[in-house]
Amino acid sequence: MTALYIICGIVAFLAIILLSNLRLSVKCEKDAAVKLGYAFLNFTILPKREKKNKKVRKKKKADNNKTKKPSSISLMIKSDGISGTVTNLIDIAKIFLERLGEVASHLKIKKAFIVIGVSGDDAADTAIKCGALNAVIYPFLAFTATKTKFDNPDVTVYPIYDGEGYIQLDIKLKLRLIHLVSAGIKLIMQLIKINIKNKIKNDKNFKDGALK
Repeated sequence: MTALYIICGIVAFLAIILLSNLRLSVKCEKDAAVKLGYAFLNFTILPKREKKNKKVRKKKKADNNKTKKPSSISLMIKSDGISGTVTNLIDIAKIFLERLGEVASHLKIKKAFIVIGVSGDDAADTAIKCGALNAVIYPFLAFTATKTKFDNPDVTVYPIYDGEGYIQLDIKLKLRLIHLVSAGIKLIMQLIKINIKNKIKNDKNFKDGALK
């Protein structure tokens, strides 16, 4: 009876693990912040924390107060502009979804709050860039909706005629671990089948060659 309780406990524990959600949070305002969560565990992927002693941390804090470094997003916008930065982010997102393959259909996008302020050299240039971004973003949202469980995105793209452009993101995703495990098992089985077929084919070719 005790063994049965132990087995039931193990099965229940594994079920809880496999049915729990992996959570991914991406925020971008002044800088990018990416966090990964599972059950009660949370991990910060970006920004990376540096392990330094107290004296170095205090010195760095004092230096940062004097001359604060620009954020990575600010540098991207300065280098590639709003249009280029958004296009790069969309390309990364497409690669991410394509790499997930079948697993993407189980991916739930719980929140997608996106605000993009577009600025240009003048009013005409700003309007053109704003229209061009809309032509890129909304097809991508439609593409994402076909790949994932994606409902009610809150996306705003508007022109800024007096000031600098900016990007603000707040995106939250979740995926059950069991879907990743299932996809991994399927991939392993496919590789085993391919390996077996190749081995049979090579053995046959070797035998045919030996007979000749």
